[in-house]
Amino acid sequence: ANAQVRGKDPRERFRRRGPAPYQLGRYIRGSRSQLQRGRQDLDELQDQAPNLRETITGLEAASAVHEKEIAGLKDQESGLERSSTQAQEQFQQVRDHRDRWQQALQELRLELLNLENQREKWAAGKLALEANLEAAAERIARLEEGDDQARRNIEELTKRLSEAEAQEQVRKVAVTENRVTAERSEVAARASRDEVSRLEAQIREQQHSREAALNRQQELELNVLDLQQQEQLVRSRIQELYAVEVPDEPDEELPDEPSLTAAIGKIQASLERIGPINMAVGQEYEEQAQRQSFLTEQRDDLVAAEGSLLETIRRIDHQAREQFRETYDQIRHHFKQTFNLFFDGGVGDLRLIGDPDPLEAGLEIVAQPPGKNTRSLRSLSAGEKALTAIALLFAIYLVKPSPFCILDEVDAPLDDMNIGKFSRVIKQFSRDTQFIIVTHNKLTMQQADYLYGVTMEEEGLSRLVSVSLEQHAA
Repeated sequence: ANAQVRGKDPRERFRRRGPAPYQLGRYIRGSRSQLQRGRQDLDELQDQAPNLRETITGLEAASAVHEKEIAGLKDQESGLERSSTQAQEQFQQVRDHRDRWQQALQELRLELLNLENQREKWAAGKLALEANLEAAAERIARLEEGDDQARRNIEELTKRLSEAEAQEQVRKVAVTENRVTAERSEVAARASRDEVSRLEAQIREQQHSREAALNRQQELELNVLDLQQQEQLVRSRIQELYAVEVPDEPDEELPDEPSLTAAIGKIQASLERIGPINMAVGQEYEEQAQRQSFLTEQRDDLVAAEGSLLETIRRIDHQAREQFRETYDQIRHHFKQTFNLFFDGGVGDLRLIGDPDPLEAGLEIVAQPPGKNTRSLRSLSAGEKALTAIALLFAIYLVKPSPFCILDEVDAPLDDMNIGKFSRVIKQFSRDTQFIIVTHNKLTMQQADYLYGVTMEEEGLSRLVSVSLEQHAA
C-alpha cells in the first residue's frame, strides 16, 4: 500500500470542528477507496509471490549445484597440485642423478687425461731408452766383443726397456678400462637425460590440465555471481515498487483485513513523523560497503603477496647459496686437477675470504707452480698468471661441458714453453670438444687441424683462406 496522507489526520480535524455529514461521508468514501486500493495491491503481491518463490528456489538450487561443481574442481585441483609436486620431486631426483653421473664422467675424463699424460711420459722414456740402446749397440760394435762392462750396460738397458714396456702395457690396459667406464657413464647420462625430458613433458601436460580446470572453475564462479546479482536485482525491484522486503523463507500465514488496516495506519503515521526520506541512502551505503569489502580484499591480497614474496626471496637465497656452494666445490676440485695438468705438478686451490656469506665473499686463488714456494698470483710471472687463469677457465668449463668451445687469444701472454703445455692440454681435451681458437701464435697454429684466415690481396678487398693441415701432413 503506497498511499500516503500528507498533513495531519483528517479524523483529528473532524473531532475539532465537529461532525459534518457531508465531510464524514467524504471521509468514509476516501477510506473505502484507500482500503480498496490496498486490497488490490495485496492481491497483486499474493499473485506474484509464487512466481518469486519459484525463481528464488531455482536460483538456490542452481547455486547448490554450482557449489558442488566448484568443490569437485577444488578437489581435482588439489590432486593435480599433489601430482605436480611429486613430478617435480622426481624431476629433481633425476636431475641430481644426472649431475652425479656427469660429475663422475668428468672425473673419469680427467683421470683418463692424467693416464694419457703418464703414457706419453712413458713413451718419451721409451724413446729415450731406445736411443740409449742404439747408442750402446753402436758402442758395442766399436768395442771388443769380450768387453764385460759393455755387456752389463746392455743387459741393464734391456732390463729397463722390458720394465718400461711392461709398465706401458699396464697403462694401456688401465686406459682401455677407463674408456669403457667412461662410455658406460655416457650411456647412463644419456638415459637420464631422456628420463628428464619425459618427466618435463608429463609436467607440462599436468600444467595444461590444471589450467583448464582453473578456467572452468572461474567460469562457474562468474555464473554464480551473475545469478546472485540477478537475485539481488529482483529483490531491489520488489523493494522499490512495493516497499516490501522479500524474506528468504516466506511466511505462509497472511494477516486478516483489520490487521492490515491497522498496520497501514501505523505506517502512514510513522511516515508523517519521519518526513521526507532520502532514498539514495541505501544505494550510498551499498556502494560504500562494496568499496570497503573491495579495499579489505585488496589489503588481504597485498599482505598475502608480501608474505609469499618474502618466502620466495628466502627460498631463492637459500637455493642460490646451496647451488653456489655446490658449483664452487666442483670448480675447486677441477681447478686442482687442471692446475696440475697445465703445470705438470704444483698446487692450485681456491678459497672464499671476507664475508661468511658465500654470495658476498671474495675469491682468492692459490697457485704454487712446481719448484716455487710462492702461493700468491702477485709473485708469479705474466705467463704463469695467464696459464693459471686458463686452468681456472677449464675448471669452470668442466662443470658444464659443451661440444664447442671458443678461445679468443688466451695464449697471447704465454711463452714458447707454456704454449707447448697449453697445446698439449688442448689436444687432449679436443677428443671430446671441438675448439675454435683465435690466435696469432705460430706454435698454436701448428697444433690445429684447420686454419682459417682473412687476407687483403687488394686495397679494400678481403678474402677468406682456409687450410687443412691434415691433408698437407698426409
